[in-house]
Amino acid sequence: MNRALKQTRIQIMKQFEKKSLEYRVLKYYWKLIQKDSRKLSPHTFYSKTFRETLTLKGCLEKIFKHVPQFKHYYNLYQLLLFHLQEKNTEQFFGLI
Repeated sequence: MNRALKQTRIQIMKQFEKKSLEYRVLKYYWKLIQKDSRKLSPHTFYSKTFRETLTLKGCLEKIFKHVPQFKHYYNLYQLLLFHLQEKNTEQFFGLI
């Protein structure tokens, strides 16, 4: 699953110029994108990319604002990850 999300992220990144904000956001926050959404920290941090103080969820919202086509893949990944961790085989294979 991680590999599929990574390949999708890279395909979307190739659509943008290397110096664009969209490209940099997808490249810099790859660990955040692959992290389980239930384990996101509520603490704030200063994002040099967005030049403001954000939470991790706020950072993801900003990513989706700049790269809206990636949101669908991220939500599907999180749903699959949830069903895999909870061992809900019927729902997991139903999504595939």
